[in-house]
Amino acid sequence: MRLFGQFYNDSHRPADPYEFMELLRPDRLTGLDRNRALEELAGMIRQDVSLKEYLDRQSRPPSFSFFSDRLAAFKEQFPFPVLTAGPEDPGGSPPDPLVRFLLTLAGREPAEGEIEEKDPVSLENKFFEHFQMEEFDFAAGLLDLGRASYRLRDDDNVSLGKLESQLNKAVREGDKRLANRGLIPRGTALEVKELIRALTEPDYQPAIKAVEAAAVQKSLTQIKARQLIGQPAGPGIASGLARVILDPAELFQFQKGEILVCDAVDPNMTFVVPLAAGIVERRGGMLIHGAIIAREYGLPCVTGIPGATDLIHTGETVTVDGYLGIVILGEKAGG
Repeated sequence: MRLFGQFYNDSHRPADPYEFMELLRPDRLTGLDRNRALEELAGMIRQDVSLKEYLDRQSRPPSFSFFSDRLAAFKEQFPFPVLTAGPEDPGGSPPDPLVRFLLTLAGREPAEGEIEEKDPVSLENKFFEHFQMEEFDFAAGLLDLGRASYRLRDDDNVSLGKLESQLNKAVREGDKRLANRGLIPRGTALEVKELIRALTEPDYQPAIKAVEAAAVQKSLTQIKARQLIGQPAGPGIASGLARVILDPAELFQFQKGEILVCDAVDPNMTFVVPLAAGIVERRGGMLIHGAIIAREYGLPCVTGIPGATDLIHTGETVTVDGYLGIVILGEKAGG
């Protein structure tokens, strides 16, 4: 996709160096289809007070069965690997993180014109006008390859997420079976190699490693940054409280109007983007996935900030300037 962009800009010299993105963008992306499906579920909650009260207070309304069926179908079509990772809670079923996220999403009215569908036909015609008749097949093949590249960078991650979710379920089942045999305490998550050996060798006693917190804090976390410089990747300016995501499970804690701060947004993370006021990423440039999805939603975005997830802390007031590629840090809320 980057090579196509370089070729397009060298041959067409457009005023907007990222014009080629509109030409490549496919009609459908799995990640955006998932986001639309989430919005439909959130819309059901917005429109049904009794359903919202049930989800908040566990009081069952007549409409719950229909919502439950739709939610189950969504999870089957778009599984989140993080929801199937780790051991089962020995104390019972905890509140569903996805339901909690839907309640948050339902509290936000969708903006007009979100994920605007643009017609690439005029750009396509403009692209082919630069080629002679004998070069048409080459140009068409190049365009198809670029579009496939765009689609794959999104769709393959969501598809791999389905495989990862099934793997996590298998690992969880293995841990459960070993716990039933009394070989490990309930709620224990073994390393995969230990799990396989314990399941295949009846006399093997698996080693249980305790998860220890890091003893030494990174030196960067001691630095109080005031202004960070990166790459402008999504036009606009926005301020909000930072939400630093270091673990995918933390995505379900994301609140409306927060600034998403992470290493890099991958397609399995984009379901929180409709709630975000802006995006800050440690790595990447204008063509990283987070920058693309930010422009899809019209959000200011700055990428390529070394140490962003260390220098910015959850709860700090952050201003994202997507025109200049600057992130300004304020005080932590309440402090």
